Amino acid sequence: MTPPPEPDAPDAAIDEALRETFPASHAPANTGETGIRVGRIEPAAAPAVHHDQTARQFVVTVGGERAYLQYEESPRATTIIHTEVPASLAGRGIGGQLAATALAWARAKGTPVIVACPFVREYVKKHRSTFPEPQVKILGSD
Repeated sequence: MTPPPEPDAPDAAIDEALRETFPASHAPANTGETGIRVGRIEPAAAPAVHHDQTARQFVVTVGGERAYLQYEESPRATTIIHTEVPASLAGRGIGGQLAATALAWARAKGTPVIVACPFVREYVKKHRSTFPEPQVKILGSD
């Protein structure tokens, strides 16, 4: 227990109030002590998506690591086959960026888009209002 402040100490009343308000076991909110960031958080710049038409891939390269989305084309449809994001790039939204870019490109062609890739299937389900049927058909959906 903290002893009461000395009456003639200049900031004793403030110190006492601080001890009562913010005991050591309960650091004030929104400070470095609590691990909560104070102020504006700047979004990280999203890496550029490159369309490699020869390989039929959309590609993102970060720090020498390569993430890609593979597709196939026919005159009747574009089929999204597979998305691969290395573990070192996971959690950065790169898979979603690849999916969004590929889906927008495929829809702009004016032919149906068939989604066979499980990752893109879930992406489309979460964003179904943006990618409605019959423009985007999900294979193996529930």
